[in-house]
Amino acid sequence: MNQPFDPYAAPKAAVVGYAPSQAATTGTPIDFTGQQVLLGAFAVFKKRWQELLLVYFVFFLIMAGALVLFLGPAFASGAFDTTVNGIHTPGTAPGLNPGASLGLGVGGLVFAVMMVVLLPGLMRVSLNAVHNEPVEISVLFSERRHWARYLGLGMWTYLVFVVSFVTLFIYGFWWLIATMPVWFLIVDKNLGVFEGIRVAKEMTAGRRMSIWGAYGWMFLATIVIGIAAAFLGFLSPVLSIIATIVPRVVLQLVGQLMPAWMYAAMDGTLPPEYENQN
Repeated sequence: MNQPFDPYAAPKAAVVGYAPSQAATTGTPIDFTGQQVLLGAFAVFKKRWQELLLVYFVFFLIMAGALVLFLGPAFASGAFDTTVNGIHTPGTAPGLNPGASLGLGVGGLVFAVMMVVLLPGLMRVSLNAVHNEPVEISVLFSERRHWARYLGLGMWTYLVFVVSFVTLFIYGFWWLIATMPVWFLIVDKNLGVFEGIRVAKEMTAGRRMSIWGAYGWMFLATIVIGIAAAFLGFLSPVLSIIATIVPRVVLQLVGQLMPAWMYAAMDGTLPPEYENQN
């Protein structure tokens, strides 16, 4: 039934600029510190670690299988072997063997395509974990429709880094920080590459130093883990191995969740339980 016209109602203006697509669940975007990002992502990991480990293990198996399938035959056929001055060396200098270049080129291309196809699903997995939504193996294959945009974004990112050589890649790293949310905007808001880059820069404006700080804390945590593992190595090699592998796996998963946490904070969709981490 049509509503009666109210001549005294305020005019409804069109929304201009960035507007989250999930208006019903969107709150106010928040600012954050680097330490808050690391602790917030760790809080997500603690809650969803079993699901995340399973999905990332499947992703690792797929990519490892791709390496074996497409690069293994080249190794098995001796394409990477070299013979210098009558001395046969298996696979240490593939650049000297013409067959190695072909094997690396074809295998690397297929591997890159598989990565691009699965990367959108991997981003959705991290975002679902932060949003308290399902984290399942099927989610890994749920965003294949975005693979062409991810391919275009990857090529554009590569071009930016090539051009940033004149600035010793400083501009390239700044650009990565400034456009960090674009990888999520494509899968979450269905934005195009260049529209996503524009919106991402708007989202990170005023927060880029905090994003740098988050990765600074990640680097510091990596150093601490390395020192602890070296110290434990004097006590027991087994303890050293455990102290190296387990924390690094945890840190790797937390590192995967950090961009999703920051995106949700900037998008206004971060659950309150992950906001106040100190």
